[in-house]
Amino acid sequence: MGGNPHLPIGIPWPTSQGRPLDFLLQLNLSELPRKLVGDALPERGWLYFFYDLERRPWGYDVSHRHGWRVLFYDGNLTNLQRRERPDSTEARLRPCTLSFFESIYVNWPSLQDEKSLSDLRSLTNEGLFEAEVEISGHQITGKTHGGQGDLQEECQLVSNGIYLDGGGGPVLDQVKAEQVRSGIKDWRLLLEVHSDENAGLEWTGYGTLYFLIREEDLRHCDFHDVWAIFQCL
Repeated sequence: MGGNPHLPIGIPWPTSQGRPLDFLLQLNLSELPRKLVGDALPERGWLYFFYDLERRPWGYDVSHRHGWRVLFYDGNLTNLQRRERPDSTEARLRPCTLSFFESIYVNWPSLQDEKSLSDLRSLTNEGLFEAEVEISGHQITGKTHGGQGDLQEECQLVSNGIYLDGGGGPVLDQVKAEQVRSGIKDWRLLLEVHSDENAGLEWTGYGTLYFLIREEDLRHCDFHDVWAIFQCL
C-alpha cells in the first residue's frame, strides 16, 4: 500500500483530466489466502487500485467515473517495474505492507431478539471476536459495511447515468431507475479502504472508500467498469 507501484511495462499510469491518479495499493493475488477469498478472485495476477485523493469523487454522479481506476495484470513478472508518478511528485501515501486476516461482521441493528443476543454473547465469551470493536483494516470481498444506503443500488443507478443527490438522497429520475433496478444484485464488493495511519491516509468524517464490481465482469477478469463510492458518517 502507498509508495510507488510495480506496474507492467507498457501500461500507462492512470490519469484523470490530464492529472495522474493517486496510487492506493496493489495486490499480488497469488498471496491471498484462498480459504478466505475462495473463488471470488483470480488465483494469480496483480490488481492495482488508483483514486483521486485531491478531488475525492464520491461516485454519485456519472461524471465521477474517471476519478478512480482498477488495473489487472496477469503476465510475465519480469515486466513489472517500480514506477514513479509521471508528474515527478512524491507519492501521497507512505509505503507499507499488508497482512491478511479473517474477520466476522455483525449487523448490530438486526440483533433484536433474545436468541440472537445470546448467540452473540456466546461468540464473545469464546473469544472469537470482541463486541463493540470498531472496524479496523481494509477489506477484500465479502459483505459491505456501508452505512449511508445500499451500495449495490447506488452503483447500479449511477453507473447507468442516474444522478444521486448527495448519496443516499432521493433518486431524481424514478422512471429510469425502475428500468435498471433488475441489475442491482449483480454488484459485489471488491475492496473496502478505511483510513490507515501507517500509510498516512485519513478520510474525513470516518469515511470509507468502496470499490464494487459486477459478478460477470469479475468472472471474466474485466475491471474496466469497477465503480467507487465514498461514504462518511
